[in-house]
Amino acid sequence: MERVRAINAGLQAGHGLGVGGVQRGLQVRESTFRPAIRVIEVPRTRTYPPTPENHWLAGPVVPANAALRECRGAYIARIDDDDEWKPEHLERLLYFAHDNGFEFVSSAYETDSKVIEHDGGNPPIGGTQTWLYRSYLAAFKYNGQCWRKSWNRVNDTDLAQRFRDMGVRIGHLNEVTARVLPRPGETHVGSKAYNENPAKTLDAFAFN
Repeated sequence: MERVRAINAGLQAGHGLGVGGVQRGLQVRESTFRPAIRVIEVPRTRTYPPTPENHWLAGPVVPANAALRECRGAYIARIDDDDEWKPEHLERLLYFAHDNGFEFVSSAYETDSKVIEHDGGNPPIGGTQTWLYRSYLAAFKYNGQCWRKSWNRVNDTDLAQRFRDMGVRIGHLNEVTARVLPRPGETHVGSKAYNENPAKTLDAFAFN
């Protein structure tokens, strides 16, 4: 899998990585990733009304925050189960951050139909699969109540805006370093994937 190759490339480049939030029914072969990666199993406790939209808005919050609490390296990068990093992803962003004194960097990414450069904010921020930021910013947690908002409701856009509001030094690399592709058995990405088959989504993300 390209995703596994990207993770191994990051390890070979000397970056410490962590994986959090194992989805129900997922089997992880730790030998594939080598001992440098720790796997965290997070209970699926109900924290919001279970609808396909809310699973998209807030579903990653609890496992992502659990992973943030376990971070031990100098930088944090996030990759989800429908994302792929290009082999040079971590290296390009790390040097971009270091050379320019940025605390948080991101880049463009591509889907099967188009390139998404950034969110249009000031400063611009790319998709969450392109984020790389200093680990002391782990104090900024994902907002478990984001689904209640009337704007910036998605967990990552909520966090991105808080980084801006607090004056974090943010840089955007205008290169494609990651891809977002439909999961096996799906034809869409993002919110459309969650609403493509509502019954399947509710089953896959069912709370304990």
